[in-house]
Amino acid sequence: GGYGTRMVSAFSAAARESGLSIVFSTRYDRGQTTFAKEARVLAAQRFDALFVPDLARRLALLAPALAQAGLWSSGARRRAPKGRRAVQILATADGANAALIARAGRYLGGALLAPGFYPDDRAPGSGALVRIYRQTHGRVPGLLEAFAFDAVGVLRSHLERGVSTPAALLSALHGHAARGLTGAIKFDRAGARVGDVALYEVNGGAIALVP
Repeated sequence: GGYGTRMVSAFSAAARESGLSIVFSTRYDRGQTTFAKEARVLAAQRFDALFVPDLARRLALLAPALAQAGLWSSGARRRAPKGRRAVQILATADGANAALIARAGRYLGGALLAPGFYPDDRAPGSGALVRIYRQTHGRVPGLLEAFAFDAVGVLRSHLERGVSTPAALLSALHGHAARGLTGAIKFDRAGARVGDVALYEVNGGAIALVP
């Protein structure tokens, strides 16, 4: 299946392992830009959290429709306005940036996002890179640039330690553990990346990294 199908499958498996129940699932067309019908269908269901495995630009269109239908993104510490029901929004939000907050931030309070990387020029660990990249290229870096930065950083760190062959590099990666722009950088014995991804929360009109 496609990206959304794979994400739903992985999320559902993890939820069930944690003792949570998946009570309802729906889908929409890839190029869809209006979500009033889907939001009304969701509002008729009883659930506590809503998982949206889609791009940030689509989440920016979906969130206002959910609010209009009576579902208010509130997170764990907020109350919904009178006449609306509080829900926890969880989303991959690929490509999340300041435009997402500008368009739909008020409808995403408390939402937890896992875009892989969020370009925040005020962030302690990545702010300088974001500023330099914007000055050089006229835009903020995205997820691909963040992955590339982390990959080069990992490779450079081992080359500087004297690793000089592919076999030696593979062996070194098995014991590698570091924190990069895209979260924890660790690898299993097969060479696949494992470890927690960076998680962000929408709060007060901004997106902040969850410690």
